Formats: sequence, C-alpha cells, structure tokens
Amino acid sequence: PESPSFDDTGMPSVPRKWKGICQEGENFSSSSCNRKLIGARFFIRGHRVANSPQESPNMPREYISARDSTGHGTHTASTVGGSSVSMASVLGNGAGVAR
Repeated sequence: PESPSFDDTGMPSVPRKWKGICQEGENFSSSSCNRKLIGARFFIRGHRVANSPQESPNMPREYISARDSTGHGTHTASTVGGSSVSMASVLGNGAGVAR
C-alpha cells in the first residue's frame, strides 16, 4: 500500500455500492486501504498446503495478510489498477511514466 501506484490523490469517493472488505492481517491494517486501493483479501489455506516448510524450506516467508513479501502481488496489482507514476523504472533502466 505504500507504493505511489496506490496513491489516492484525486480519486473520487469509494462507490456506495462497494460491498468488499479491506481484510486486516499481519503487517496490513484496514487503514492500508484508501480511495485507490479499495479492498484487499488474502487466501492462505491452499498456499499452506502447497508450500509446507518441510516441502519448501527455501521459499520466502509470506505474510499472513494481503501484503506480499516478494513484491510479485504488489507488481501485479499496480500493473492492473495502479495510478501513473513518473520516473518509474525497472532495475534502474527505462525511466519514464508507468501507466
């Protein structure tokens, strides 16, 4: 939620018909949601089954929340619904505007 892609400056109010939630969890409070990031959920049961510590000891630890530890979920969410960010780059290359 700290990414400039989720800045809600200039965004209208969340529609009244919105019935989703901003699910709290580890290192993610409901105040992490705003007028841009209007909802967040996490689904952990399948991940726990598929990635038990005994079977995947080298996997990065995931937060038990909508926050991700590797940046993949943040990247995916900001690609789909993020705001424009000036001087965005990938590994310091191709600086410009991400839309």
